[in-house]
Amino acid sequence: MAWKAIARFCTGTKHQKRNIECQDYAAWELLKDYAIAGVVSDGAGCAKYAAQGAEIAVKTAISSIKRSFEQLNPVLVDARSLVRYRHQPLLFVSKLCRWFFSLFGFKNPKKVRSLGEISDSKTREIFNLALEQVRLSLQQQAVKRQCSIDEFACTLLAFIATPDWIAAMQIGDGFIVVRQPNNNYQLLFQPQKGEFINEVAVFVTSDNVKAEMKVQTFPGKHKFICVSTDGLELVSIRFRDFQPYKPFFQPFEEYMEIIPDPEQETDIEDFLNSEQVNRRTNDDKTLLLCFYDEESNV
Repeated sequence: MAWKAIARFCTGTKHQKRNIECQDYAAWELLKDYAIAGVVSDGAGCAKYAAQGAEIAVKTAISSIKRSFEQLNPVLVDARSLVRYRHQPLLFVSKLCRWFFSLFGFKNPKKVRSLGEISDSKTREIFNLALEQVRLSLQQQAVKRQCSIDEFACTLLAFIATPDWIAAMQIGDGFIVVRQPNNNYQLLFQPQKGEFINEVAVFVTSDNVKAEMKVQTFPGKHKFICVSTDGLELVSIRFRDFQPYKPFFQPFEEYMEIIPDPEQETDIEDFLNSEQVNRRTNDDKTLLLCFYDEESNV
């Protein structure tokens, strides 16, 4: 398995004191052996069913994304596509090996299957469908409880990552930070804030959500992915220029690299519940971490 991942979400001290359940939710899922999808949501504090909204949004979105991804057709590597890598020896050899295995009929999908590039229109189509399914699920719950869909208001951040690209979307605040080999950490989208830093400009239940939803495809291999709700923004993002704070993200990347199966560990949950973090934020906190381990893909 090339991708390693972990998702953890914990109740903030503000909600603990009021005996309110955690209103964050997160999940990830491997797709076709060589890709991964992840979704994070934060229920709006003003919504009566914030926690339920976040959980429904995440589960519905990741299910929709998985179905859409399975309809994409992986292709065998074409030798003609190797020409553009001739000035990158290591990458050229890697691509050449994949082409060689496909030429002689080897069936290991980790070596011969690839989606190549994905268009921005296809990316938006996938995330638009996920958003529609989320809104439908929330509306159904609102009908059952005889309330407005706004009582399930929540943010939504999602991504699909392959060895060749990452496609991402964001509705509301929170962050998606990634790193490519030999590059710095990159914030994919600026958090969608209202007039004040603790206000959210848009939720999945907002009337203008489709127009405000941020969607983009980023080419290249991204070894590390970190997704979080706004509970960790102040300790991880430098807001004056929206740059990720390297001392926050680097230890997590190093941890993900050396731990064989992060989901079996409690270190991330311990960090989120630590006194050090709770001194800086009283909000619910979420971390969804992914690491692409090339050595396990050989």
